[in-house]
Amino acid sequence: MASSLSRIAGRILGPDVAPSDARLTVVAADVAGSRLLTLEHGWQAGFSPEDADELLRDGEAWAAGPDDLRTLASLCATYGLAVVRTLGQLPRARLLTEAGLRFAHKARDPALTFAVEVRHAFVCEYGGDVIEITRAAEIANHHEAAEMDAASPSLGHDGRAMALGLRGVAACHGGRLREATVHLRTAIELGRERGAMDVVGWLLSYVTRVQLCRGDVESGLASAREAMEIADRSADPMAVGLASILLGSALGRSGDLGGAVVTAERAVEATTQALRPSLPEALSDLAAIQCALGGPSTARRTAERALQIAEECGFRQGRVHAEMSLAAVNLAVGDEASLAEVARRLARAREAADALAYRLMLPDACDLRAALASRQGDDAGAEAAMHEAEEIRRELDAPYDAQP
Repeated sequence: MASSLSRIAGRILGPDVAPSDARLTVVAADVAGSRLLTLEHGWQAGFSPEDADELLRDGEAWAAGPDDLRTLASLCATYGLAVVRTLGQLPRARLLTEAGLRFAHKARDPALTFAVEVRHAFVCEYGGDVIEITRAAEIANHHEAAEMDAASPSLGHDGRAMALGLRGVAACHGGRLREATVHLRTAIELGRERGAMDVVGWLLSYVTRVQLCRGDVESGLASAREAMEIADRSADPMAVGLASILLGSALGRSGDLGGAVVTAERAVEATTQALRPSLPEALSDLAAIQCALGGPSTARRTAERALQIAEECGFRQGRVHAEMSLAAVNLAVGDEASLAEVARRLARAREAADALAYRLMLPDACDLRAALASRQGDDAGAEAAMHEAEEIRRELDAPYDAQP
């Protein structure tokens, strides 16, 4: 384990770091903190899949030995996030974060429990089930502010802003747009007050989702650009990946296809490196832009890759994105067989979205169904689909009562 840590830490810290400094990072090779520190550095610089898997497997084997519940809880939760973000292994991540929760509860340490619950909430998000995401977000928000603050150093982010933000993220996935806006704006304001610009950048990407769902492309583009600026300053590949996805989408909707394709390609690169759960969405968005630029064959290959990764890894919201992207590609091709495939893909996307209570994408699916009906000369079907899209948009933007 010591050799793995030393070798991987050296690559992470880079050639400009003196060997003695690199050794300081891992000098206590049998201390849990060195493993956690190496993981944190790796998230910032980006693990290779080979380095990540080696370090994670060594760490899991080591973690089976100690009887320190706090150490075990921290290790399991930290490793769990690294497993899914770097390697795309969702089932393994679930096992680790759930084990971390059990250890944290046994340790009777509220701050530690909160930190593990936040990490578990992210794993739930990557699984895609909105009810599960919402439940995890609410559990994390049951803690006192002092407990959240005490957990902030171990999280590496402001605990209070993150917890509030998780509520907004859950509402966003569920298509509860006004609720999402309330929680996201409150968390962003708190993050700005507390200097937690990393949290602000993360949440601005979800604000962008809400704004684009409402059709407010100008505001969505402004939010996405600020998120991208914050991510670029941090040089965190996870932040860059998420921000690039939303900026590419906003640029595409604004008509700037040249800027959109460059940004979408950057999103694919960053999510491949450090945020695998978002890779299917990044690829799906890239496929849509490639198709709009007149390359349906390339777009089809990109979207098929998105679907393959989503299905292999269990990223179920990613599957919705991929199915809709394939529907759009087939619609652009426009022959009889392709149009039949559009209907099949949209039905699969709707079925998957309904199973997850993932409503954010439903208006776009209806818009595609309307375009299909119009292409087929079914004016009544096109009108019905457009009416359904309008109804869903009204439902998603229904008033939100923040009072209990």
